[in-house]
Amino acid sequence: MPTHVQSIRSMPALASLDPATIPPEVIAALAEITSSLEALEARRRQEAQASTLLMMMMMMSSAHRQRAAVSLASDADVIQHSKDFIEALDRADDVAVAAVLAPGFVYFHAGRTSDRDTMLARLAQRRTKVQFRTERTWSDECLVHRGDVLVFTSKAHEVQGGNERHGGYIDDGMYLLQWARCGDGWRVQLLTWQQGTTEREWFNDTYRKNRGFSREANRLLIDTLDGATPGVALDLATGQGRNALYLAAQGWQVTGIDISDEGLRIAREQAVERGLSIQTIHADIDAWELGESRYDLVTMLYAGDHAQWIDKIKASLRDGGLIIVEGWAKESPGSPYGFSEGLLATLFDGYEILRDETVVGAPDWAWDEAKLVRFVARKTPAVTG
Repeated sequence: MPTHVQSIRSMPALASLDPATIPPEVIAALAEITSSLEALEARRRQEAQASTLLMMMMMMSSAHRQRAAVSLASDADVIQHSKDFIEALDRADDVAVAAVLAPGFVYFHAGRTSDRDTMLARLAQRRTKVQFRTERTWSDECLVHRGDVLVFTSKAHEVQGGNERHGGYIDDGMYLLQWARCGDGWRVQLLTWQQGTTEREWFNDTYRKNRGFSREANRLLIDTLDGATPGVALDLATGQGRNALYLAAQGWQVTGIDISDEGLRIAREQAVERGLSIQTIHADIDAWELGESRYDLVTMLYAGDHAQWIDKIKASLRDGGLIIVEGWAKESPGSPYGFSEGLLATLFDGYEILRDETVVGAPDWAWDEAKLVRFVARKTPAVTG
């Protein structure tokens, strides 16, 4: 039976009529009206579905905003959420961290400041999601209430994770975490972590505990100098002297300089035990003059990303002298730590570049795996700076 005839019979007023007696033009008009009504009904259902979906999305968005702004109903809530936030940072859980960061969030550590976007980018790009701190003991917890601001502070004794090869660093420091009111809830506005010691004291303590770093000479150093004629060498940030002692054993006249007097003490003791001769200088390299055309080799092995040392290093090298660098590479352009790819080649423009690579490998410090820069260059006679 044609669709329009079925439609006519479904209308109460026309149900008793014989469709054959109804003029064709009336049937056509009724069929057109029926089709229009059906189209309108279909559109109404679509609009109702869209409206329902939009309302659901709005409700979900509202619920998300309510979850993102943390409820801190008691001091116990502040303490627990503060610790949970720091644990999320440890895990590099960028989703959980982003949910509670205020738009104007600031992280301050070791004299450097990171904003919200930088923090989240670093977490998302972290090569390993291994827990950064495997152990943490809190003490001296304190809360300060100031209207729309809550401040949590606490001391923490921590053991670093992700360093099974050398054993994780053991650190003691102080956290400060500031919550700011956001609507009916709270978000993290400020995070700081301050070591309980100065840089010198931290390295002294690290060398005493004898963990977190390799005790063997650096592999890049060994490979680069294989078959080289010994000369006069300077080992920057020599630490406990592992590389300086290796150089001395190969016949080099070597000087090691470091801020850690404890590291230098260990280096001297090791030299005596092994029957080697090294010179040690206890000084801040930033303020120490390296001299002019004094060394055949300068090493900068896990000595930080101190680009301000480069001009002094270049001046201290003799013609034909080598500079060997290994250390952290920048994980991203916005990362505050490490050498960016190609930077050292630019800084040593005019030198003969023997090696310049960024790799993922096993570092001598801190982690079982990291993104590293390895760089070797020779000063040519034409270079005067």
